[in-house]
Amino acid sequence: MNRTLRAGLAVTATVAAGAAILVVLTGGTSRHNVPAPVSVRTVPAAAEQPVVVSAHRSPYAGTTVTGYLTGYADGAIRFRTASWVGGGLDDGHFEVGKLTHSLPLAATPTVRSAVSICSGGQVTLDRNANPTKACTTAQLVKALRSGIHPYASLRVDGSGRISAVLERYVP
Repeated sequence: MNRTLRAGLAVTATVAAGAAILVVLTGGTSRHNVPAPVSVRTVPAAAEQPVVVSAHRSPYAGTTVTGYLTGYADGAIRFRTASWVGGGLDDGHFEVGKLTHSLPLAATPTVRSAVSICSGGQVTLDRNANPTKACTTAQLVKALRSGIHPYASLRVDGSGRISAVLERYVP
């Protein structure tokens, strides 16, 4: 049985004969707001054969999302969504969501550091509080793998890949 949720990509996997494959969408949900399996299929007891699994289009495609970056694995940044809440002793703070999302990086993303990704602890902002220090993708990955967890604006292109990581400065 193949089921497609939203327009999306096709992924092909080869599994051993007699095996079952279950794919759960990262960040995808059914109408009941629980992770939705895309496809479950048992391969007949013949030789290995390809199984086509339908995937969905990222709900973040074509948007900018603010996130608390939690890691990097398999070519994708892991993050939890974050929202700015004004007021209080610090004039505001980020509230972080509970769900972890994962989006792949584009081939050549723009990466800008405000203080922690590649600025060496030095604040690098323009007068509008935009990060100015250009970083490489390798520097971003190294920072995330070494336990640095910055807040960032993530620009997501139409195909659901992160095209820009702009660190947000939090004093």
